[in-house]
Amino acid sequence: MKKLSLYTLIILVASLLIFGCTGAKTVTPKPEQPAKAESVSPIAETLRPIVIYDSWSGNTKKIAEVIAHELGCDAVFIDDIDKYDLRSYNLIIIGSPVHTGMPTKKIKQFLSQVQPAKYSAVFVTYGAPGFGPLTAKICLDCMEKKLGDTSIGRFKCHGFHHIMKTYPDHPNTDDAKEAIAFASDLAKKCLERL
Repeated sequence: MKKLSLYTLIILVASLLIFGCTGAKTVTPKPEQPAKAESVSPIAETLRPIVIYDSWSGNTKKIAEVIAHELGCDAVFIDDIDKYDLRSYNLIIIGSPVHTGMPTKKIKQFLSQVQPAKYSAVFVTYGAPGFGPLTAKICLDCMEKKLGDTSIGRFKCHGFHHIMKTYPDHPNTDDAKEAIAFASDLAKKCLERL
């Protein structure tokens, strides 16, 4: 009986690592409607930040929009990034859902091609229970490595997992408050260094 339980657990963990969220419903924002900052704040004018994200189920999009609102900048879906000249930004913040311990394919491709800004930061949302924080750490490490020494911050939070039904109602208001604190800390670090 113990062997059967162990084998079941191993198969469950392996299938989660292999398949992750691939069955999750994809929510793609309409390209003509990227989240735009309503007005440029003095901090945003000085920092010139931008938030770039990929989102499959809407979790990462929600956090991207909270961060962008706090910094007074645009939250741009990865498919729309070619509409922006990234050389004009001092701070690029990149977000992804965690998929088998890695960022999405689109974010990985973007990270392999982008010229890092003066400063960067990364964030992820994850829904896997148990080992989710570990896979989120691995994903953040991977993203930061691609950005070199420019990364000045990282953030992770739960997101509702549509297959496993874990973390319902996430990201929630507590996650949003932590994302706001993350954005404020990034602004402070950048302003001290500029």
